[in-house]
Order: sequence, then structure tokens, then C-alpha cells
Amino acid sequence: MEPEILLCFLPGALPKPSLRAEPGPLLPRGRPVTFLCSSVVWAQSFLLEKDGRPVHPDQISGPQDGSQRTQATFNIPAVSEDTAGNYTCVYRHVYGWSERSEPLELQVTEEDATPPSGPASRDYTVENSIRLGLAGVVLLILVAILMEAGLSQRSNNMEVSEEFYSFLFAGPLPKPSFFAMPGPVIPWGRPVTLVCQGPAGVHSFYLEKDGRPVYPYEKRASPGGMKGTEARFLFPVASEVTAGSYRCLYEQAPNSWSERSEPLELKVREEDFTSSSGPASRDYTVENSIRMGLAGVVLLILVAILVEAGLSQRRAPQGPQEYTQGSPPERGTPWPQMGAA
Repeated sequence: MEPEILLCFLPGALPKPSLRAEPGPLLPRGRPVTFLCSSVVWAQSFLLEKDGRPVHPDQISGPQDGSQRTQATFNIPAVSEDTAGNYTCVYRHVYGWSERSEPLELQVTEEDATPPSGPASRDYTVENSIRLGLAGVVLLILVAILMEAGLSQRSNNMEVSEEFYSFLFAGPLPKPSFFAMPGPVIPWGRPVTLVCQGPAGVHSFYLEKDGRPVYPYEKRASPGGMKGTEARFLFPVASEVTAGSYRCLYEQAPNSWSERSEPLELKVREEDFTSSSGPASRDYTVENSIRMGLAGVVLLILVAILVEAGLSQRRAPQGPQEYTQGSPPERGTPWPQMGAA
């Protein structure tokens, strides 16, 4: 993966987008609704969130009326209790993401008790019942096909079947694990990699800083020998802009997002002059002082030995020395004869 340089606006630099719902934020159950997210500046793409979580893919729209204003539409064919909630939207500029729009609360009521008027009125209850029936038939056919494939080609399709059934019948997607390499405290100018790990079958990962998206979607990368998927977000140069609180989440199926990970506080510091804590930490300043002190003591001992050797050499006699038993005679002195008195 090639490193990517992130250029971000300071918070508040990009204006908030506006978000509205058509035909309105209060709708009977089963009716369609369209969210319109508009920005006063040119935007590359838009993202719709519900209760702080992405719920709709990016939408791209061109300028309106020849101006810099851009707008994206997000359609929900039939509202229900699951679609009710607080919605916000953000847009991506060439230099980063904007702030979130003001929240828009979508409220869903029971079917309108008043009789519909006009020739264009439609019975959405019957239509929704038909849709649900067709969806149930399609789901049963899909389950039957997967079961048949698992029985006929168990060795090839076992992992796919397990992932499908675990996704189909399991509860909410678990939180991903999130950590920094080499650690959450990085010297200024050094690279840092944020690693987000999820279960097998993850489609894509998503990184946030202080509650705002700061990195494009990252496709999964399966590490060898590990039953799961992960994404690595590389920051080549850590700085004050990089520091902050990060979270990540993953998408296992279209519009099916996990919960956010535990927050990871990334800190960027100058060169470390304080001693670090922990059993593996070492105070190199003290160690170097001890080494220099020992080297000085050894040097003083060596100088003292050399001085003592020089003084002893000056005090030693320069003439012939008398032979003593147990030491060899001087050159020219005859060896004593055996048996001589």
C-alpha cells in the first residue's frame, strides 16, 4: 500500500452542509423519503449518517445552476421504525471533510387514518405486503441455494456458508480491535500505522478522528495465518495535526456497519527527554554516564601504572648485577660446575 499524504482543514474551515427531507421529516410508515444534502462550495462526494453511523454509500452530484453549490440525494423507498432517528450529512472537499450538518430527526407514524384524496393516491399497505412476500420468497430461495451448494461442494464453500449464516442470524456486528504501530506515542516526524482488525468477510474499513472521517475507505487485507481481516492506515509523518482521538469501524455487507472501536488517543511529542516507565524501559542517560565514569577510572589506573613503571625504570641500577641463585647469570659469566666447592 502506498503512503497517502492527508491535507486537512482546521475544524470549522469548511462550512456545514444543509440537510432536509422531502416530502418532510414526519411520514407514515411505508412511505418513501428523500434526503437532500447541499453545500455552498464544490464537493467531491457526500455521506449520510444516522445516529452517528454511516447508513448510505457516497453520492456524487454536479454543481447546481452553474454555481459552486453541489447537492446529493439519498432515497429510502419505505420508512419504518428502523429508519426513524437523527440524520446528519457531511461532504468531502479536495482538502478534507466538512463538519456535520445540523441533525434532522426523521419521525415515522402509523398509517394515516384519513382517507387518501385525489386520483394519484395509492394503497402502500398492500404494496408493502407484496414486497415483503416477494422478499421472503427470494430469501428462502437464496438459503436453499446456499444449502445445496454447501452439501455438494463442502470443501470449497464451507467458509462462505459459515459467513453467510453467521451474518444472517447473528446479532449486532462486534466492535473491531484497534491499535497503533509502533505505539500510540510517536516522536514528531516519525511514521505511524493505525491497524483496524475485524472478523472474516469484512468488505471495507472506515477511520475517524474526533468523530469525523479522515481517511478514504480501505479495502480489506488478510494477514497470513490469521482468521480475520484488517486494514492499515499509514501516516508517513506524524505531527500536531495527526494527534487526536481515533476510532474505526467496518462494513461486512452493504449498509451493514459494525459498532465503533474503543477510542485510541494518538500523541505526538518532541524528542523524549524523560525516562519512560515499564519493566522494559531504560535510562540511557544514566547508563552512558556510568560508562564514561568507568572509562575514566580505567584511564586513571592505566596512567598511574605507566607513571610508576617510568619511575621504577629510572631508579633501577645501570651497571652489571651480582648473580644470585635462582636467576640466570649475566652474559659472559660461566655456569657453575657440578660438585665445585
